Amino acid sequence: MIPYDAALGDKGGKDDPDGSANAPQKIAFYLNNSEFNKHLQNYLTVTSDCEAMAKDLRLIVEATPDPQKLSNVEAALKKEGTRLWAIFENLIQNKIDYVELRHTLDDYIVISKGLQAKNVTPQKMAELNKQLADLEERFVDIERIAHALVHTDVAAEYKDTIIYVKEFIQKHMPKKLSTPSNVINKPKPKDNTSATDQKNNMASMGKGDTPCGKCESPKPEKNTDNTNVTHGTTGASGFVMIGAKVVRNMAILGVIAVV
Repeated sequence: MIPYDAALGDKGGKDDPDGSANAPQKIAFYLNNSEFNKHLQNYLTVTSDCEAMAKDLRLIVEATPDPQKLSNVEAALKKEGTRLWAIFENLIQNKIDYVELRHTLDDYIVISKGLQAKNVTPQKMAELNKQLADLEERFVDIERIAHALVHTDVAAEYKDTIIYVKEFIQKHMPKKLSTPSNVINKPKPKDNTSATDQKNNMASMGKGDTPCGKCESPKPEKNTDNTNVTHGTTGASGFVMIGAKVVRNMAILGVIAVV
């Protein structure tokens, strides 16, 4: 693990009045705390699909008939779906702070590396120090969350609920409302042209019996269908997140201009 306290301020010691376990800590303290990093990553992983799951719960609740027409089973289903939906709406609101915490840590890493880079001009050094001070000031508002993650694996509190909700959705999601995980393009109709006709056509084009090794391969069609991107996957969304993070880091270091 890379220490992020060099040139970033004193961490304090046992004689420091702010060095107690309950005193607010700076960002460098949390970046170097293995338990904190493990618990934060666990939380973000466990809750990665909560927005899509909340949407599915809403579909289940809204697809249930009017209360006056409900059977006892349907009424119980609607009540349970509504309860779970409320839990996930609250979870989504709480997740905002954890995502902001992750972004703050990532920005801090970029800035600290910029400060330790070679050939940094005095002007750029001053800009990065100003960004670092601003980041520490904003961190004060979410430091309580970071402090809790040092001692508590918050994700463990949600794991069983999330597993239960996934099973609930799978069992009760109306088939007509479910979105297929992959939309397969319809195959193109087969070409009924005979092999002889194809050979004659090639001969008329001047290709004749060109060896297959030298035949021109058809260019693949561009796939403009975005329907294969589904909720709960990490493939496409993962690339989007990586791209956004690269742009964010370049902006911090002044590689690109931000309007």
